[in-house]
Formats: sequence, structure tokens, C-alpha cells
Amino acid sequence: MTTLTNFLTSLTDVATQTSAPTDNHTVIQLNAVNNVILNICDVGQQISELLRLGALADIHGEAGNENIQGEAQKKLDVIANDLLLDALTSNAHCAGVASEELDHATPANNDGELLVLFDLIIIKVSQVQTMIFCKKARLN
Repeated sequence: MTTLTNFLTSLTDVATQTSAPTDNHTVIQLNAVNNVILNICDVGQQISELLRLGALADIHGEAGNENIQGEAQKKLDVIANDLLLDALTSNAHCAGVASEELDHATPANNDGELLVLFDLIIIKVSQVQTMIFCKKARLN
């Protein structure tokens, strides 16, 4: 089994081997994207832990605010958005970050090369169980 880190590293290795010595820009961009992807994966693990804890993590219910589209924000949406926002604005490769939960884009790092946009889709556990069941049924 190949891990995401190994896969991304192999892509960078291929780009390094196939790029002309003077054209290092592609490799630098790929490294930046890889770093941001791994950053997002780390936050995904944090969100997964919150979901595992459920009510103990105080993630259920309404947050009491509305997002940019006028929809009621859920606590989990706000918490997950804040985790991603904190991680991505701390990432040296991110120039800015924007999401459905924010009214405006958030500037990050002046030297960053990437603008990261995200929309969190938090689904209920019953929906996840249904999707897993359907996937298993297709395999059989």
C-alpha cells in the first residue's frame, strides 16, 4: 500500500528527474501543493478525532451564526473551518484562504504562492454508514 506522503514524494521525484535543470519552477510548485495537501490531511485527522468524540467535543448543534449564503452554521462547520483556516494561514505556501463560512478571503503569507479555497461538507454518521454499505454491496 502506498501512503499519500509516498505518492506525493514520488510525483516530486518524477518532476525533478524530468525537468530541465534551469526549470526548477515546476518542482517548487509541486512541493508547495504537496505541502498544502498534507496540511489539509492533518486537519482531516483532527476533524475525524472530533467526530469520534462526538458530544464530548461539543461539536453538535447550531453555532448561532450564518455563513455567506445565509445558511445557519453548525458548530462542527465552524470548528472545522477554524482548524483549516489556522493550519493554512500558518502554511508558508498559502498567500490566502477562502471558504463558504467566511465573508471575505483571509490573507496568509506575503511570500505564499497559492490561494486555497475550500467548502466543508460534513455528513452525518448514518450517511457515512450507508455509503460504506453501498460500496461493499457493489464489491460483492
